Order: sequence, then C-alpha cells, then structure tokens
Amino acid sequence: MQKTSIDQIRSMLHTFQGVWSRKTPLSEDVIKAYYQILKKYNFEDVRKAGYSAMDECEFFPKPFDLVNRIKNIQIEEHLEGQLIRTKTCHICGEEKQCIIDEEVNAWVCRQCYTGMTPGECKAKIEEIVSQIKNLPEVKIEQSEDELPAKFHDDILNRKQELLKQYQQLKEQGW
Repeated sequence: MQKTSIDQIRSMLHTFQGVWSRKTPLSEDVIKAYYQILKKYNFEDVRKAGYSAMDECEFFPKPFDLVNRIKNIQIEEHLEGQLIRTKTCHICGEEKQCIIDEEVNAWVCRQCYTGMTPGECKAKIEEIVSQIKNLPEVKIEQSEDELPAKFHDDILNRKQELLKQYQQLKEQGW
C-alpha cells in the first residue's frame, strides 16, 4: 500500500485548481494542510476520491470532503471484497467473478445470476438511471384529494421502484 506523498497532493491540488478555475494560487501552507490530513491514506484511495470530487462537486473540495469520499470508497471496496470473489460458478462451471447465491448457498457468476450479459446489465442500469433523471419534478399546489397529488404519488412510487431495481442490480455486483 503506497502512502500519499506531498508531491502527489500538490499535483492533485493543482489539477483541482484548473478544474474549478480557482484564481487564487495555492500556498505551500494550504498544500501542507491537505497533506497533513491525507498522508495517512493510500494514494490510490486519495486519487479515487479526487476523481469523485471532480465528477460530483461544484466547488473546490475541502480536506473533509476528500476524507469522507475516501472512507466511502474503503467501505464499498471492503463490502465488494466480501461479496464478490473469483470462484467457479456452480451453474456454468466457469471461473469468474462470482457472488454467493444465498438460496442454494453456492457461488454463481453475475451472468448466470441475472440472466443478462454484462453489456445487457450495464444497459439496464443506464436505462434505470436515465428514467430516474427524467422523472418530472412536481410541485403540489392543491390538496391531496385532487389529481395533482395522485400524480405526485405515482411519480414518487415510480421513482422508488426504479431506485429499488437499481439497488438490486448494484447488490448483485453490477
């Protein structure tokens, strides 16, 4: 496990500076402050947290933001490490990334478990995410007894259904 160096932090912060169009130059004290917080973490996790911040954050991330992202990455990887292993699938007999099928207490590959190829599963996830993003925002301006409230409930129910499908696919290792 490679610990994080000050040069890696300096490079990452300069990248952030360009991404967020920060006009104020980063002082060496600021770089050292980030380093003091992040030096105890594996640089690969810091790097992943940095990319995650660039993808999701509107503003230049604070050390606290990066640490939270690192912790989430570590938790996800720990859980994935417990749930997914390279094993021989009990259905197709091939050695692949498998999850435990609790119904039969045996390892099964993702394709046999879901009945979908990796490409089909990725397309399904993208479809679900797209449907969630395209659900209209509804403001209820009338009482719950009137049609717009029913419409709002239908949208919320559909959104919950899509989120449930997404979570199921995620839990299956997709």
